[in-house]
Amino acid sequence: MKASRSTGFSMVDMLITIAIIGVLSALLFPLIGHISQRAKGAKCIQNLRQLHIALYTYATEHEGYFPKGKDGAFDNSDNWVGANWISSLGNGGYIPPYNKESINTLTPNQFLIYCPGSGVRFDNGKSQPHLGHYGINTAIVGRLTEDSKPRPSTPLLKIQFPSQKLLLFDSGYNELTQTHLHSPSAPGNYLPGLSTNRKVNWPSGTLRELTSKKDALEGRHGKRVNLLMVDGHVENWSPEDFLENPTVWTP
Repeated sequence: MKASRSTGFSMVDMLITIAIIGVLSALLFPLIGHISQRAKGAKCIQNLRQLHIALYTYATEHEGYFPKGKDGAFDNSDNWVGANWISSLGNGGYIPPYNKESINTLTPNQFLIYCPGSGVRFDNGKSQPHLGHYGINTAIVGRLTEDSKPRPSTPLLKIQFPSQKLLLFDSGYNELTQTHLHSPSAPGNYLPGLSTNRKVNWPSGTLRELTSKKDALEGRHGKRVNLLMVDGHVENWSPEDFLENPTVWTP
């Protein structure tokens, strides 16, 4: 009598199957990561375009001037994010307001000011809009503080070649100039992914310091930076090319 042949998996079959799954996983995981990175980059570009609408609307209602990068002229006692362009837009209703109450009820994806490619978090595990997301070019919008020399603002009509001039960009702090980025430092004076960031002795004691260090060294969007120009279009540059191009900074 013929013995019945087993139709189940042998140990060899199982090992081959596991090996095939391992190979497929090794091929697919980088692809999934790339797709996720592209999606975050696209959301960042969408954020910047919507922020341009808010900034441009603000300018048209304020005699052609964008909100200052830092504005020490108004009372900041009840303003959680500081006296800057973010609070100017939020207080004026141009974007959602940013305060202690809203940060506990809205997710980062509901905030235009959050770059989805940034992983900067504070010790409570949350993001805060003034560090680790977008910076505004104070060489154009100006800044006003009580303890330093004011930087004048340039009105829209006096900005030459607006398609070539920088307004907002991926940044470690909410308002910066080219000078700041040539001397990167903690907690937020840096351009994400810039190679010279590796020369900085970054502190890493708190969650904010650890995530800021990672943002500075590893960068966003495949070590590229998204730039919103004054005319509203977005460009994607390497950090080095961006930093060393002085023409995009000055009005």
